[in-house]
Parts: sequence; structure tokens; C-alpha cells
Amino acid sequence: MLRHVAAVAALFAVVSAVNDPKWDAFKAKYNKHYAGDADENARYELFKDSEVRVAKLNALQGEVGPAFGINWMSDRKADEKYKTGHVKPAGFVPTAPVKSFKEHTAPAINWRYTEAVTAIKNQGQCGSCWAFSATEAVESQLILSSGGIVKIDLSPQQITSCAPSNGTYGCMGCQGGFTEGAYEY
Repeated sequence: MLRHVAAVAALFAVVSAVNDPKWDAFKAKYNKHYAGDADENARYELFKDSEVRVAKLNALQGEVGPAFGINWMSDRKADEKYKTGHVKPAGFVPTAPVKSFKEHTAPAINWRYTEAVTAIKNQGQCGSCWAFSATEAVESQLILSSGGIVKIDLSPQQITSCAPSNGTYGCMGCQGGFTEGAYEY
């Protein structure tokens, strides 16, 4: 019986040893540490699933080129990834104006190659996409309206922390909010 247990333990140790340079680079880059071999194996499987998903999404990009990649959340379980955002109240009506065009008259512009697309920011586990999108939209409009003279990084954290929770479009920090509330603030 003892030999059987020892043999199973030795086999498990061999099976649980992950030998993948990409995995090792991922762990080093993001300073990843796991509770044990079983946890690491489970996280490695999630990492491999992320690699497959990234490859499929990048294949859909065609000539545009890859837009997706492995990041610090590529070994996370679904319940560890994102918090749920703010739920729109009953009768929600967006107030941001949207212009309709009857026909396409403007030339196509790949905004990624202009200064108008600002640097990527990371909201982490905070449900503050509403503050990030509003901040980046304002940053881009400042660049466009000033002819590239005004280039400043605004703080999504300030909007997340300081936009009021009252009013039509109340914002509740990391628990969600509305871009309209961010713009009003």
C-alpha cells in the first residue's frame, strides 16, 4: 500500500511539473506564485485556454494585425476576472448626443496611428470602465481640438473617487457608474 501511494505521488509530481517557456516567462513577467502544484496546473490550463482565445481573436483581425495578447489576467478563473458593473436604472435614457449620418462622407481614418488615441490604462478589478472611457474620450478631444498642442493624462481615479452618487446618473466608484455622470462631474 505504501509503495502504491509513493508511486502515485511520484507520478503526480512528474505530471504536475509544467515545462513551457511561455508559461515561465508569463509567471516571471507578472510575478505569479501559486499555492502548490495542483493550483499551478489549473492556472496553466487557464493560461493555455487564453492563448487559444487570443490566437482566434487575432486571426479575426485579418490585415489589421494582432490586437489581442496575453496579460496579467490570463491565468484567472472567471469569477476572479471582473466585477459586475453598475445596472442601469429603469427608464434609463442616455443624454450624450449621437449624430446620425445618412451617408458615409468622411474618409476612413485608422485612429490608432494618430496622437488622438491615448495610452492604455488598467482599471484592474475596479468596476470603473465608465470613468476610464469618459477620461480617455476627453483626452482625445483635447488633442483633436487643440491640433495636438494639449496632450495631458487625466485621472480616471479622481472621477471614480469623486463623481457624486446622486443625480440622474449617479456614480458609485468601483461599483459602477455612467459616462454621463463622469462628464457632469
